[in-house]
Amino acid sequence: MTSFASNNANCLKAKQTNLNIPEINTNRGELVKKKVKNKILALIILAFLFVYGCAGVIIGSAAGTGVYTYLKGEVKRSYYKKSDQCVKVSNQVLKELNVTMLEPSYKTAKTILKAQRTNESVITIIITKLKPNLTEISIRSGVVGMWDKELSELIHESIAEKLQ
Repeated sequence: MTSFASNNANCLKAKQTNLNIPEINTNRGELVKKKVKNKILALIILAFLFVYGCAGVIIGSAAGTGVYTYLKGEVKRSYYKKSDQCVKVSNQVLKELNVTMLEPSYKTAKTILKAQRTNESVITIIITKLKPNLTEISIRSGVVGMWDKELSELIHESIAEKLQ
């Protein structure tokens, strides 16, 4: 029986020595430094977000290049279509919304369409020709400081549907 008991004791010692128990760092100075670094990093990130707002929020979609970019109240998206076709479709979408069309601005590579809603807020569509078959459409709706991102996205969806 002594050999069995000694074998069990040896196995138990072997199991205890093979356990990978991480060492606990008891150095308080390092822990304090790590916490301070984390707080400073968090403050830098918060300061960046405060200064630049929601710059570069990207939202997926199904048509065109498939990506909306939301920056400073504008929802932008590129379409693989000619700019004159994008202008025509954008005008159609605004007419379907039953908004009051304001004076459009037509330039060589950029067209600006403006419309006023019944609640006095303005919808601005900027159509920019990037290449012969690549056009960027930027939509801003609402009032300064209270942009209506959802409406701008819905207008983009309507434009994308009609461009297909």
